[in-house]
Amino acid sequence: MLPTKQWVDAALKAYGLTSGVVVSPTSQGDDNESLFVSRADERFVLRRYGVTPAEEVQFELDAIDYLGSVGFPTPRLIRTPEGKRALDVEGASVVLFDFVSGSPISDDDSESGPAVARLAARMHKLTAGQTFGGRRSRTDLYRIGAFTFACQEDPLLRAKPGAERFAEHGRALLAEAPEVFTPDLPRGLIHHDMHSENVLVEPHGEIVGLIDFDESYSGPFVLDIAGLLHSWARGADFGYDIGAARRTLAAYREVRNITTAEQRALGFALRVFHAADASEYILRNYRHRPATFDLGECHSLAGYYKITGGTDWLANLED
Repeated sequence: MLPTKQWVDAALKAYGLTSGVVVSPTSQGDDNESLFVSRADERFVLRRYGVTPAEEVQFELDAIDYLGSVGFPTPRLIRTPEGKRALDVEGASVVLFDFVSGSPISDDDSESGPAVARLAARMHKLTAGQTFGGRRSRTDLYRIGAFTFACQEDPLLRAKPGAERFAEHGRALLAEAPEVFTPDLPRGLIHHDMHSENVLVEPHGEIVGLIDFDESYSGPFVLDIAGLLHSWARGADFGYDIGAARRTLAAYREVRNITTAEQRALGFALRVFHAADASEYILRNYRHRPATFDLGECHSLAGYYKITGGTDWLANLED
């Protein structure tokens, strides 16, 4: 892959940004390289995708284009003079986004979780039934499957304390998923990553942008609802704050009803979300340092086992 300066120069030339341009780093994401691009009073974000295969980036671009067309707050795509939405630079996709002026929403404000929940519900209503016509491999179930396969194929990983136990849980989740995530569950665009860094607000608190759809896919909305609780209702000792969970779900219901089927599936969806998050964390860190990585470092794994002990508390969240 080309060094930063070379791919940036190639991308800026393709977008017609060749003079008076200032490029500076951002703090966005671990999976991609993102840079601020400024020229006079114009500002953009230039992103080179590091994980998502080029053939899967089109799903994200279709979703962003659609959301922009229906007035949902997300940065618009900037096209090249020839009308291209993405460039191929040495096998990696490069995309230019309009810059959204805003700061990450506070994760200390009790109103942030409900505000993000209403935003998620709005996105779900707008994308109900949409598939955006493309395959995405980073779904929650795919991530679990990737871990169980790696554990089966790699003796060193399988020998790690706790690996085989977690793989057994993963196989059980994959076997049960078709019975829980039935076709009658409402489906559409799943963002998967609505934490504070991906929700931008203006100083007076209005949400002006949901960013980073790199982990998005088409699936049952209940998995995104589980992700909201994961991000906005976490409690002590890897559990959940019941009050925060109630506020988050109540806010979501102000915009979109949670069906009876979704309510029944929510406990299982939480387990899947935690397991998927743990699977990706484990595999990524294991690949970087196979000899020294310890599964005990993974907080999502601890959270998974915490909620596997019971999700009866979910029945009280409508009170």
